[in-house]
Amino acid sequence: MTWLAPLALIGVVSVALPVLVHWLARHEADRQVFPTVRFLPRTPPTSVRRHRLTDVGLLALRAGIVAAAAAALAQPALVTSPAPGGRPARAIVVDTSASMTRAAAGVVDAAVETARADGDALVVIRAADVRAGLAQAGAWLRTQPGVGEVVVISDFQVGAIVEADFDALPASAGRRLMRVGVTGAVPAPPGAGTVQVHGAAAAEAAARAVVSSEAISDEIASELDPSIVIAFEGAPEYAALKAAAEPINTPAMYQLAAQVAGIQMSSEAIFGKIASELIVLPPLPPDSVEAAALIARALRAAAAPAVTLAEREPDVLPAETVSAWEREPRADLAPAGGAPWPLGRWGWALVLALLAVEIWVRRSRPPAHIATHADAEGGPHARVA
Repeated sequence: MTWLAPLALIGVVSVALPVLVHWLARHEADRQVFPTVRFLPRTPPTSVRRHRLTDVGLLALRAGIVAAAAAALAQPALVTSPAPGGRPARAIVVDTSASMTRAAAGVVDAAVETARADGDALVVIRAADVRAGLAQAGAWLRTQPGVGEVVVISDFQVGAIVEADFDALPASAGRRLMRVGVTGAVPAPPGAGTVQVHGAAAAEAAARAVVSSEAISDEIASELDPSIVIAFEGAPEYAALKAAAEPINTPAMYQLAAQVAGIQMSSEAIFGKIASELIVLPPLPPDSVEAAALIARALRAAAAPAVTLAEREPDVLPAETVSAWEREPRADLAPAGGAPWPLGRWGWALVLALLAVEIWVRRSRPPAHIATHADAEGGPHARVA
Protein backbone atom coordinates (compact mmCIF):
# COMPACT_ATOMS: atom_id res chain seq x y z
CA MET A 1 0.00 0.00 0.00
CA THR A 2 1.13 3.53 -0.74
CA TRP A 3 -0.02 7.00 0.22
CA LEU A 4 -0.82 9.53 -2.49
CA ALA A 5 -0.65 12.47 -0.02
CA PRO A 6 1.63 11.26 2.80
CA LEU A 7 2.03 14.72 4.34
CA ALA A 8 -1.59 14.52 5.52
CA LEU A 9 -0.50 11.81 7.97
CA ILE A 10 0.85 14.63 10.12
CA GLY A 11 -2.78 15.07 11.13
CA VAL A 12 -2.52 11.88 13.21
CA VAL A 13 -1.05 14.02 16.00
CA SER A 14 -4.57 15.43 16.36
CA VAL A 15 -5.47 12.17 18.11
CA ALA A 16 -4.17 13.88 21.25
CA LEU A 17 -7.07 16.36 21.15
CA PRO A 18 -9.77 13.98 22.44
CA VAL A 19 -7.43 12.87 25.22
CA LEU A 20 -6.80 16.46 26.26
CA VAL A 21 -10.52 17.20 26.16
CA HIS A 22 -11.20 14.25 28.48
CA TRP A 23 -8.41 15.25 30.83
CA LEU A 24 -9.24 18.92 31.02
CA ALA A 25 -13.01 18.63 31.11
CA ARG A 26 -14.55 19.77 34.41
CA HIS A 27 -16.61 17.12 36.18
CA GLU A 28 -19.16 18.91 38.33
CA ALA A 29 -20.45 16.94 41.28
CA ASP A 30 -24.18 17.02 42.01
CA ARG A 31 -24.89 19.18 45.11
CA GLN A 32 -27.24 17.73 47.75
CA VAL A 33 -28.60 19.57 50.80
CA PHE A 34 -28.22 17.77 54.18
CA PRO A 35 -30.35 19.35 56.92
CA THR A 36 -28.12 18.16 59.69
CA VAL A 37 -25.01 19.92 58.40
CA ARG A 38 -26.55 23.04 56.94
CA PHE A 39 -25.48 25.17 59.94
CA LEU A 40 -21.82 24.13 59.76
CA PRO A 41 -19.37 26.75 58.46
CA ARG A 42 -18.64 26.48 54.77
CA THR A 43 -15.18 25.40 53.65
CA PRO A 44 -13.72 25.34 50.13
CA PRO A 45 -14.21 21.92 48.48
CA THR A 46 -11.07 19.87 48.10
CA SER A 47 -10.36 16.97 45.81
CA VAL A 48 -10.35 13.65 47.61
CA ARG A 49 -8.84 11.73 44.68
CA ARG A 50 -6.63 12.37 41.73
CA HIS A 51 -8.37 13.18 38.47
CA ARG A 52 -8.38 10.28 36.12
CA LEU A 53 -9.74 9.47 32.67
CA THR A 54 -13.32 8.29 32.47
CA ASP A 55 -15.30 6.83 29.57
CA VAL A 56 -12.27 5.16 28.02
CA GLY A 57 -14.42 3.57 25.33
CA LEU A 58 -15.82 6.92 24.22
CA LEU A 59 -12.31 8.37 24.27
CA ALA A 60 -11.05 5.56 22.02
CA LEU A 61 -13.92 6.18 19.59
CA ARG A 62 -13.11 9.87 19.29
CA ALA A 63 -9.40 9.20 18.83
CA GLY A 64 -10.26 6.66 16.14
CA ILE A 65 -12.37 9.25 14.30
CA VAL A 66 -9.46 11.70 14.17
CA ALA A 67 -6.97 9.02 13.11
CA ALA A 68 -9.30 7.71 10.39
CA ALA A 69 -9.86 11.24 9.04
CA ALA A 70 -6.10 11.88 8.88
CA ALA A 71 -5.55 8.56 7.08
CA ALA A 72 -8.34 9.32 4.59
CA LEU A 73 -6.79 12.71 3.82
CA ALA A 74 -3.49 10.97 3.09
CA GLN A 75 -5.29 9.02 0.32
CA PRO A 76 -4.13 5.44 0.83
CA ALA A 77 -3.95 3.34 -2.33
CA LEU A 78 -3.16 -0.25 -3.14
CA VAL A 79 -0.59 -0.96 -5.86
CA THR A 80 -0.25 -4.54 -6.96
CA SER A 81 3.04 -6.02 -8.01
CA PRO A 82 3.38 -7.60 -11.44
CA ALA A 83 2.85 -11.31 -11.68
CA PRO A 84 6.07 -13.34 -11.65
CA GLY A 85 7.11 -14.40 -15.13
CA GLY A 86 4.93 -11.81 -16.86
CA ARG A 87 6.01 -10.62 -20.29
CA PRO A 88 7.74 -7.23 -20.31
CA ALA A 89 6.37 -4.10 -21.90
CA ARG A 90 8.43 -3.63 -25.05
CA ALA A 91 9.39 -0.51 -26.96
CA ILE A 92 10.85 -1.13 -30.41
CA VAL A 93 13.07 1.68 -31.72
CA VAL A 94 13.58 1.46 -35.48
CA ASP A 95 16.42 3.46 -37.00
CA THR A 96 15.11 5.27 -40.10
CA SER A 97 18.20 7.35 -40.87
CA ALA A 98 19.61 7.56 -44.38
CA SER A 99 22.22 4.90 -43.70
CA MET A 100 19.44 2.33 -43.19
CA THR A 101 18.43 2.66 -46.84
CA ARG A 102 21.39 0.40 -47.59
CA ALA A 103 19.52 -2.57 -46.08
CA ALA A 104 17.88 -5.11 -48.37
CA ALA A 105 14.16 -4.76 -49.00
CA GLY A 106 12.00 -6.28 -46.27
CA VAL A 107 14.84 -6.86 -43.79
CA VAL A 108 13.81 -4.07 -41.44
CA ASP A 109 10.13 -5.10 -41.49
CA ALA A 110 11.11 -8.70 -40.72
CA ALA A 111 13.19 -7.52 -37.75
CA VAL A 112 10.25 -5.51 -36.43
CA GLU A 113 7.94 -8.53 -36.66
CA THR A 114 10.52 -10.66 -34.82
CA ALA A 115 10.74 -8.07 -32.05
CA ARG A 116 6.94 -8.00 -31.79
CA ALA A 117 6.75 -11.76 -31.25
CA ASP A 118 6.66 -12.13 -27.47
CA GLY A 119 6.07 -8.67 -26.04
CA ASP A 120 3.09 -7.79 -23.88
CA ALA A 121 2.49 -4.04 -24.30
CA LEU A 122 4.14 -2.85 -27.49
CA VAL A 123 5.04 0.46 -29.10
CA VAL A 124 7.06 0.94 -32.28
CA ILE A 125 9.05 4.17 -32.50
CA ARG A 126 10.55 5.04 -35.88
CA ALA A 127 13.20 7.72 -35.54
CA ALA A 128 15.94 9.06 -37.78
CA ASP A 129 17.87 9.87 -34.58
CA VAL A 130 18.27 6.77 -32.40
CA ARG A 131 19.05 8.92 -29.34
CA ALA A 132 15.70 10.66 -29.65
CA GLY A 133 14.02 7.30 -30.15
CA LEU A 134 15.53 5.95 -26.93
CA ALA A 135 14.33 9.03 -25.03
CA GLN A 136 10.78 8.45 -26.31
CA ALA A 137 10.99 4.76 -25.41
CA GLY A 138 12.14 5.60 -21.88
CA ALA A 139 9.26 8.03 -21.38
CA TRP A 140 6.76 5.39 -22.54
CA LEU A 141 8.22 2.60 -20.40
CA ARG A 142 7.87 4.74 -17.27
CA THR A 143 4.12 4.73 -17.82
CA GLN A 144 3.96 0.93 -17.95
CA PRO A 145 3.70 -1.43 -14.96
CA GLY A 146 6.38 -3.93 -14.15
CA VAL A 147 9.54 -4.52 -16.13
CA GLY A 148 10.17 -3.16 -19.60
CA GLU A 149 12.47 -3.80 -22.50
CA VAL A 150 13.79 -1.80 -25.43
CA VAL A 151 14.64 -3.38 -28.76
CA VAL A 152 16.80 -1.24 -31.05
CA ILE A 153 16.81 -2.15 -34.75
CA SER A 154 19.66 -0.37 -36.54
CA ASP A 155 22.81 -0.80 -38.55
CA PHE A 156 24.63 0.72 -35.54
CA GLN A 157 26.64 3.15 -37.60
CA VAL A 158 29.62 4.60 -35.75
CA GLY A 159 28.56 7.77 -33.96
CA ALA A 160 24.83 7.09 -34.18
CA ILE A 161 24.59 5.89 -30.58
CA VAL A 162 26.79 5.57 -27.48
CA GLU A 163 26.23 3.65 -24.25
CA ALA A 164 25.34 6.82 -22.32
CA ASP A 165 22.23 7.19 -24.50
CA PHE A 166 20.68 4.24 -22.64
CA ASP A 167 20.56 6.36 -19.48
CA ALA A 168 17.24 7.68 -20.79
CA LEU A 169 15.69 4.28 -20.02
CA PRO A 170 14.36 3.13 -16.61
CA ALA A 171 16.90 1.30 -14.44
CA SER A 172 14.90 -1.92 -14.72
CA ALA A 173 14.59 -1.88 -18.51
CA GLY A 174 16.26 -4.58 -20.55
CA ARG A 175 18.12 -3.88 -23.77
CA ARG A 176 18.11 -5.98 -26.93
CA LEU A 177 19.99 -4.75 -29.99
CA MET A 178 19.19 -6.20 -33.41
CA ARG A 179 21.68 -5.37 -36.15
CA VAL A 180 20.44 -4.94 -39.71
CA GLY A 181 23.04 -5.78 -42.32
CA VAL A 182 23.78 -2.99 -44.80
CA THR A 183 26.04 -2.77 -47.84
CA GLY A 184 27.34 -0.06 -50.12
CA ALA A 185 27.40 3.71 -49.86
CA VAL A 186 24.54 5.79 -48.53
CA PRO A 187 22.45 6.80 -51.58
CA ALA A 188 21.41 10.39 -52.10
CA PRO A 189 17.66 10.89 -51.67
CA PRO A 190 15.59 11.73 -54.75
CA GLY A 191 14.69 15.30 -55.59
CA ALA A 192 12.10 16.72 -53.26
CA GLY A 193 10.40 19.24 -55.55
CA THR A 194 10.36 20.99 -58.88
CA VAL A 195 10.95 24.55 -60.05
CA GLN A 196 9.38 26.00 -63.20
CA VAL A 197 10.53 29.36 -64.54
CA HIS A 198 8.62 31.39 -67.16
CA GLY A 199 10.05 34.33 -69.00
CA ALA A 200 13.70 34.22 -67.86
CA ALA A 201 15.52 31.46 -69.75
CA ALA A 202 18.97 33.01 -69.44
CA ALA A 203 18.66 33.67 -65.69
CA GLU A 204 17.33 30.14 -65.13
CA ALA A 205 20.26 28.56 -66.97
CA ALA A 206 22.74 30.59 -64.95
CA ALA A 207 21.06 29.73 -61.67
CA ARG A 208 20.93 25.98 -62.40
CA ALA A 209 24.61 26.00 -63.33
CA VAL A 210 25.54 27.66 -60.04
CA VAL A 211 23.41 25.38 -57.87
CA SER A 212 24.59 22.19 -59.56
CA SER A 213 28.22 23.11 -58.91
CA GLU A 214 27.74 23.77 -55.20
CA ALA A 215 29.15 21.37 -52.62
CA ILE A 216 26.81 19.07 -50.72
CA SER A 217 25.38 20.84 -47.67
CA ASP A 218 24.63 19.27 -44.31
CA GLU A 219 21.51 21.39 -43.99
CA ILE A 220 18.10 19.89 -44.53
CA ALA A 221 15.90 21.44 -47.21
CA SER A 222 12.23 22.31 -46.85
CA GLU A 223 9.99 19.76 -45.15
CA LEU A 224 7.58 20.15 -48.07
CA ASP A 225 7.93 18.51 -51.47
CA PRO A 226 7.57 21.93 -53.03
CA SER A 227 6.49 22.73 -56.54
CA ILE A 228 7.55 26.31 -57.23
CA VAL A 229 6.42 28.32 -60.26
CA ILE A 230 8.23 31.60 -61.03
CA ALA A 231 6.81 33.88 -63.69
CA PHE A 232 8.31 37.18 -64.73
CA GLU A 233 6.24 40.02 -66.11
CA GLY A 234 6.07 39.68 -69.89
CA ALA A 235 5.89 35.89 -69.88
CA PRO A 236 2.76 34.41 -71.56
CA GLU A 237 1.79 32.61 -68.33
CA TYR A 238 2.14 35.68 -66.09
CA ALA A 239 -1.42 37.04 -66.36
CA ALA A 240 -3.08 33.65 -65.93
CA LEU A 241 -0.97 32.73 -62.88
CA LYS A 242 -1.59 36.12 -61.28
CA ALA A 243 -5.36 35.73 -61.79
CA ALA A 244 -5.47 32.15 -60.48
CA ALA A 245 -3.16 32.62 -57.47
CA GLU A 246 -4.73 32.36 -54.02
CA PRO A 247 -3.44 33.87 -50.76
CA ILE A 248 -0.88 31.83 -48.81
CA ASN A 249 -2.55 30.38 -45.71
CA THR A 250 -0.18 27.84 -44.16
CA PRO A 251 2.99 28.38 -42.06
CA ALA A 252 4.94 25.93 -44.24
CA MET A 253 4.11 27.94 -47.38
CA TYR A 254 5.08 31.18 -45.62
CA GLN A 255 8.42 29.63 -44.64
CA LEU A 256 9.03 28.41 -48.19
CA ALA A 257 8.14 31.82 -49.65
CA ALA A 258 10.57 33.54 -47.28
CA GLN A 259 13.29 31.06 -48.24
CA VAL A 260 12.74 31.68 -51.94
CA ALA A 261 12.37 35.45 -51.80
CA GLY A 262 15.18 36.22 -49.38
CA ILE A 263 15.42 39.30 -47.18
CA GLN A 264 15.63 41.85 -49.99
CA MET A 265 12.70 40.50 -52.00
CA SER A 266 10.31 39.59 -49.18
CA SER A 267 8.49 42.94 -49.30
CA GLU A 268 8.40 43.25 -53.10
CA ALA A 269 7.60 39.86 -54.62
CA ILE A 270 4.01 38.83 -55.19
CA PHE A 271 3.24 35.41 -53.75
CA GLY A 272 0.31 33.10 -54.09
CA LYS A 273 -0.52 29.43 -54.41
CA ILE A 274 -2.44 27.10 -56.65
CA ALA A 275 -3.20 23.90 -54.72
CA SER A 276 0.24 22.87 -53.40
CA GLU A 277 2.24 25.02 -55.84
CA LEU A 278 3.93 28.19 -54.69
CA ILE A 279 3.49 31.01 -57.19
CA VAL A 280 6.18 33.70 -57.26
CA LEU A 281 5.66 36.80 -59.42
CA PRO A 282 8.77 38.94 -58.84
CA PRO A 283 8.89 42.56 -60.08
CA LEU A 284 12.39 42.09 -61.50
CA PRO A 285 13.90 42.33 -64.94
CA PRO A 286 14.11 38.73 -66.24
CA ASP A 287 17.72 39.13 -67.39
CA SER A 288 19.03 40.64 -64.14
CA VAL A 289 21.42 39.21 -61.58
CA GLU A 290 18.67 39.53 -58.96
CA ALA A 291 16.38 37.33 -61.05
CA ALA A 292 19.08 34.63 -61.29
CA ALA A 293 19.62 34.81 -57.51
CA LEU A 294 15.89 34.37 -56.92
CA ILE A 295 15.77 31.30 -59.14
CA ALA A 296 18.84 29.85 -57.39
CA ARG A 297 17.16 30.22 -53.97
CA ALA A 298 14.08 28.44 -55.31
CA LEU A 299 16.23 25.58 -56.63
CA ARG A 300 17.90 25.19 -53.23
CA ALA A 301 14.55 25.25 -51.42
CA ALA A 302 13.19 22.51 -53.69
CA ALA A 303 16.35 20.40 -53.53
CA ALA A 304 16.43 17.03 -51.83
CA PRO A 305 17.61 16.85 -48.20
CA ALA A 306 21.36 16.53 -48.19
CA VAL A 307 23.03 13.45 -46.79
CA THR A 308 24.88 14.62 -43.70
CA LEU A 309 28.52 13.87 -43.06
CA ALA A 310 27.53 11.65 -40.12
CA GLU A 311 25.24 9.58 -42.33
CA ARG A 312 28.01 9.09 -44.87
CA GLU A 313 30.10 7.30 -42.22
CA PRO A 314 30.76 3.80 -43.67
CA ASP A 315 31.86 2.04 -40.47
CA VAL A 316 29.58 0.31 -37.97
CA LEU A 317 30.10 -0.58 -34.31
CA PRO A 318 31.87 -3.88 -33.57
CA ALA A 319 29.67 -6.84 -32.65
CA GLU A 320 31.30 -7.19 -29.20
CA THR A 321 30.49 -3.55 -28.37
CA VAL A 322 26.86 -3.99 -29.32
CA SER A 323 26.63 -7.24 -27.31
CA ALA A 324 28.15 -5.58 -24.23
CA TRP A 325 25.34 -3.02 -24.23
CA GLU A 326 22.63 -5.68 -24.01
CA ARG A 327 21.14 -6.79 -20.70
CA GLU A 328 18.12 -8.61 -19.34
CA PRO A 329 15.23 -6.81 -17.63
CA ARG A 330 15.72 -6.36 -13.87
CA ALA A 331 12.49 -7.32 -12.12
CA ASP A 332 14.01 -6.43 -8.74
CA LEU A 333 14.37 -2.80 -9.86
CA ALA A 334 10.93 -2.55 -11.43
CA PRO A 335 8.28 -0.41 -9.73
CA ALA A 336 5.06 -1.97 -8.55
CA GLY A 337 2.68 -2.54 -11.39
CA GLY A 338 -0.88 -1.55 -12.06
CA ALA A 339 -2.74 1.65 -11.49
CA PRO A 340 -3.12 2.58 -7.80
CA TRP A 341 -6.49 1.56 -6.36
CA PRO A 342 -7.55 4.46 -4.08
CA LEU A 343 -8.89 3.60 -0.65
CA GLY A 344 -9.67 7.15 0.49
CA ARG A 345 -13.42 6.72 0.10
CA TRP A 346 -13.35 3.73 2.45
CA GLY A 347 -11.46 5.83 4.98
CA TRP A 348 -14.20 8.46 4.93
CA ALA A 349 -16.82 5.71 5.21
CA LEU A 350 -15.03 4.50 8.36
CA VAL A 351 -15.03 8.06 9.72
CA LEU A 352 -18.81 8.34 9.23
CA ALA A 353 -19.36 4.93 10.84
CA LEU A 354 -17.28 5.86 13.89
CA LEU A 355 -19.13 9.18 14.18
CA ALA A 356 -22.44 7.34 14.20
CA VAL A 357 -21.20 4.95 16.89
CA GLU A 358 -19.85 7.88 18.96
CA ILE A 359 -23.18 9.69 18.82
CA TRP A 360 -25.06 6.52 19.80
CA VAL A 361 -22.73 5.80 22.73
CA ARG A 362 -22.88 9.39 23.97
CA ARG A 363 -26.68 9.52 23.81
CA SER A 364 -27.10 6.12 25.47
CA ARG A 365 -25.07 7.20 28.54
CA PRO A 366 -27.07 8.34 31.61
CA PRO A 367 -27.05 12.09 32.39
CA ALA A 368 -24.18 13.41 34.48
CA HIS A 369 -26.31 14.12 37.56
CA ILE A 370 -27.20 10.41 37.93
CA ALA A 371 -23.90 9.01 36.77
CA THR A 372 -22.39 6.50 39.10
CA HIS A 373 -18.90 5.42 39.84
CA ALA A 374 -17.21 2.86 41.96
CA ASP A 375 -15.77 3.91 45.27
CA ALA A 376 -12.75 2.49 46.99
CA GLU A 377 -14.77 -0.53 48.21
CA GLY A 378 -16.16 -1.13 44.77
CA GLY A 379 -19.75 -0.11 45.61
CA PRO A 380 -21.78 2.31 43.46
CA HIS A 381 -22.37 5.75 45.00
CA ALA A 382 -23.78 8.94 43.64
CA ARG A 383 -21.21 11.65 42.96
CA VAL A 384 -21.96 14.36 45.48
CA ALA A 385 -20.23 17.36 47.02
